[in-house]
Amino acid sequence: MVISPLEQVISFLSPDQCLICYQDASMLCDDCSAQIFRYTESRCYICNTMTSQNQICPSCRSGSRLRRVWWLGLYKDDLKKCIIDMKFKRKRSYARRMGLLLAELLPYIPEDSIVIPAPTASARIRQRS
Repeated sequence: MVISPLEQVISFLSPDQCLICYQDASMLCDDCSAQIFRYTESRCYICNTMTSQNQICPSCRSGSRLRRVWWLGLYKDDLKKCIIDMKFKRKRSYARRMGLLLAELLPYIPEDSIVIPAPTASARIRQRS
């Protein structure tokens, strides 16, 4: 995600406090980041059944070509607030933190994998600007 020079200057002149503990001069301190983005057990993202290696369980896999899904945590509480702030309040430093953590989480990307971004609709981008 590209941060404009103006946004960089604003964030330098007016640093944010941590979203969770309100102590650090960053949007998300290391301690809170470790709590929010802790890796959850390997589960089927559809039915939440325990699986191995982030696979989708056999009963949910029928009819779908999707085989595995990795995530940083459950979409609730502080993680949900981070995502909403990133999307709607222009708190873009969360995107960098989430991207780096997700990169650490992925053990490898097999050659037969397809990585697809989830683009935002143009109308939503204009609405958020």
